[in-house]
This record gives sequence, structure tokens and C-alpha cells, in this order.
Amino acid sequence: MKGPASDQNIKHFTNQADAKASAGEIDPLSNLARQNIYLFHGYNGAVVYKAAPDAAAEFYRHDLGDGKRGNLFYQTVLGAGHSFVVTKQNDAGLNDCSANKEPYIDQCGYDQAGIILQHIYGRLNPLNCGQLAGTLKSFDQSLYTRPHTAEPGR
Repeated sequence: MKGPASDQNIKHFTNQADAKASAGEIDPLSNLARQNIYLFHGYNGAVVYKAAPDAAAEFYRHDLGDGKRGNLFYQTVLGAGHSFVVTKQNDAGLNDCSANKEPYIDQCGYDQAGIILQHIYGRLNPLNCGQLAGTLKSFDQSLYTRPHTAEPGR
């Protein structure tokens, strides 16, 4: 996350992935061409060096090919810090746009969740800013937090 850009030898990683796919150790990398990929690095981000998501973008471009590069959306022009970005402004529990601190939610006037969903699923329905309706129901989630025990014979 903080190594120098020279450590991001993407050719080494793409060669390894290609070899593992050819050997059947991982799924075919041609499957990536069917995926919509969203990467983000705010230009004020100070937790992860930009070289890391740049390398991830290059890795994906290698297998997306020229005809599918539109499947990769790499947002780098927003002034956010290391965070998830929201449209809200002046919410006392959230950070200013360029922050790099907990809760790692920065108010930049950018609907990152909406952009991600739209990139994956296409055009979204308009926002419904009306009054919420319904009831909040609680339920016991302890079933999902117990340690996993292997079944005999597996």
C-alpha cells in the first residue's frame, strides 16, 4: 500500500496470473472481460500510494483487452482522501472531503455508491427523497457469528 512505484512490477503479476490460468489453478482470465470494475483513488489520499490502484488498473486492462476497457472505471480526479465518498455536506459525524481519518467517509458532493451501482448495473431509477415508510425489525444474528466447525468427511 505504501511501497514505491518501482515495486509495482505489473508485468510480473500479469505473467503469474496468465500462467496460473493456463494451468487451471485459477479461472480463465477471459472472464474478466464480462466484469464491470470500479477503482478509486482520491488525489488527497495518503493511506494507499496511488501506484497501488494504478497497478490494479493496469492489471485489469491487460485482461480486459481494447474492446472492453470501458468496463473499467478508475476515478482519480476527486479531491477526496482515503475514504468512501458521499454527497452529504456538513454532517458532523463525517469528514471533510480531503480527510484521511476515521470513519473514512468524506463529504465531497459525489455519490460514489450511486456511481458504482450505475457502473455495474446501468442507469438507475431516480432518487426517492420522500418520507420513509415501513417498520424496522430486529432479529437474532448470532447464528451467523458462531465459529465455523468442519463437518466430518469434508
